[in-house]
Order: sequence, then structure tokens, then C-alpha cells
Amino acid sequence: MNPESKTIQAESSVFFEKVIDALPTKYKVICMLREVDGMDISEISKCLELTNSNVKARLDLARNMMKDYILKYTNTQNVFRFGNHDCSILVEKVMERISNLDHRG
Repeated sequence: MNPESKTIQAESSVFFEKVIDALPTKYKVICMLREVDGMDISEISKCLELTNSNVKARLDLARNMMKDYILKYTNTQNVFRFGNHDCSILVEKVMERISNLDHRG
């Protein structure tokens, strides 16, 4: 794995840990048992003494809360800061340098 991929993977892991930590405990536990420990619905149901439908509902709510958290975080933190305007400026400068190299030589 190249350094860029390692960095992306590490940053993603930290981010998703924060997302999961933001969940209320009753949803976090079910999410962890399902997604991290790989337990199925009936196993979680027995472990927590809940009905299967309750586990499914909490898991669905947990996923929706995580989705909302991710959308809120990415919208407020301006994840995609390098927009079209910045890109156009960069392209213009690169083309200018290329043009200067062509004239030199």
C-alpha cells in the first residue's frame, strides 16, 4: 500500500471512530456488535435481550444518525476546499510556466 493510501485509510478510520462515538450508547452497542464483531441480528437480539425487530430498528436508526453526522460534518468543514476557482488558477499558472519553458528553448 502506498503512503497516500495508508494516510487515507488512517484518516478514515479516525473519522469513522468519531462518527460511531457520537452515537448514543444504545445505538453504538448494536452498531459495534453488527459492523465490528460481525454478529447477526438474532445473535445481537439474544445478547442484549431485545426482539429482532428492535435490533433492526436500532441498527437502522444508528446508520441514519451516522449518515446525518457525516453529512453535517462534511458540509460544515468544507471537505472539498479545492474548488473550480482554485483549480483554474492552478491550471493557468502551470500553463504559464510551460509556455515560458517553450520560449526559452
